[in-house]
Amino acid sequence: MRKFLRTGVLVAAATGSLSLLAAPASSDAQQNLRLLLTTGFKNPTSDELRRRAGVFDQLGLYHLALRDRAAIARSGRATPADLEEIGRTALVFDRLEILTPIVNSAGGSVTAYPASFRAALAALALRLGDAERASRYVPDAASIGRLPEGAARNRAFQIAASIDAAQGRLPAAIEKFGYISSRVNDVASARLQKARLFYELGRYPEALEELVHVQKNSPAWFNSVVVAAWAGYRVKDDNLALGQLMTLHSPYLISKFSPETHLLEAAVLYRLCHYESAQRSVANLRRRYGKVRGFVDRFRSNFGNRFGQVSSVLNYARGSRHGLGDFADSSEGRLLLDGLLSDESLLEVDRSLLQVSNEDRALAQALGEGAGAGRLAEASRLYKGELTAARREYYRKGLRAIQRRLSQMSRDVSEAVEGALAIEVEVNTRVRERLLRRETARMKDVNFEAEIKKGYEFWPFEGEFWRDEVGGYAFATSDVCGGEGT
Repeated sequence: MRKFLRTGVLVAAATGSLSLLAAPASSDAQQNLRLLLTTGFKNPTSDELRRRAGVFDQLGLYHLALRDRAAIARSGRATPADLEEIGRTALVFDRLEILTPIVNSAGGSVTAYPASFRAALAALALRLGDAERASRYVPDAASIGRLPEGAARNRAFQIAASIDAAQGRLPAAIEKFGYISSRVNDVASARLQKARLFYELGRYPEALEELVHVQKNSPAWFNSVVVAAWAGYRVKDDNLALGQLMTLHSPYLISKFSPETHLLEAAVLYRLCHYESAQRSVANLRRRYGKVRGFVDRFRSNFGNRFGQVSSVLNYARGSRHGLGDFADSSEGRLLLDGLLSDESLLEVDRSLLQVSNEDRALAQALGEGAGAGRLAEASRLYKGELTAARREYYRKGLRAIQRRLSQMSRDVSEAVEGALAIEVEVNTRVRERLLRRETARMKDVNFEAEIKKGYEFWPFEGEFWRDEVGGYAFATSDVCGGEGT
């Protein structure tokens, strides 16, 4: 059976909280900003732009600080400290496109740039599909480790790990994700990435060991259970694999998009010679996903390339069905929407859009009533225009993420259905052979207690325990491949 598990590393995913968002507003900073914009708005010097950017940072207006520092850099007068701040903000908010004109103006050797700026350039090269250039740009692990603790450093490590993976240096990528997972920020996501890389290397027990530490309240949990099921299959621990698949197919998770889990279930049951059960798994796959590809095509046709598509999908995650029609009411539509929302780059877009909205309100508060006329009004229009441009950029990224994910989902369903068809042909062949030989399936003795102890609490839990708790299912059976003649 083909290797179906997706092991790619997602550069766009944020690792760690966006620590840059934590700056509180202060009346002194607001007063300083109004003074700077009133006295030095026209033709500002580099020092004036630098001071302005510093005040923007104090007020949590990071997109505006990035804009003014980028203006300094494009003039060729940026200091290493300016480039360091540009790199950190570009990494955290994924504003990588702003870097190209800066590099063209700055000149010089890329290796002389600060670590965060180099990491951001590497991320841009990787996005453009140039892994070799990204490998030249990315700083070494020691330089990344000297960055301030927070989202920018975690993102830089993730980018470095992604480049290693793209270049086939999987052990080096594992080491870098290990650095992230040793910190308190987003441990689960880093452990999932490590597990995927261990899986890619065929080191399945080590993949399972990483996944033991993924908590159920983590966004990475569902995909971690998927990887655990595949790893269990690869080490021929069929009861472990089936226990994880029972979790994934729980009624609580009925709307989760994951066609491969039905294919894997059929493959495990086929290996155990539970042919009728394997056929039921194939039937469940077709029943749940048979119409999903049609829904994908209709979703594209209905929404096209409108920004409203992004808003509708993101608002669905908050409980709103506005604008989605029957996509939010049918089981196939809910599977489609879940598949879209599982794209980490789309969730990153959501965080960035929220940040822009927060900055829009913070700018209005900072400028106050004095923004109605004169220099403050000019400044308000300029910086609101910058936020509008940033918002449009994020919506475009959201559209690209949705279109990319729709194509991937369509391929996933097609591959799962094709794989299931192959299993079904094999099952029918074996069933006919069994009938011709007049054999009866015979189950071997099973040490149920040992199987339950091995797989029952594979995922850690805290507090009260229930036998039907999601993530705690056990499966204990044996193969029935030995036949008994009649």
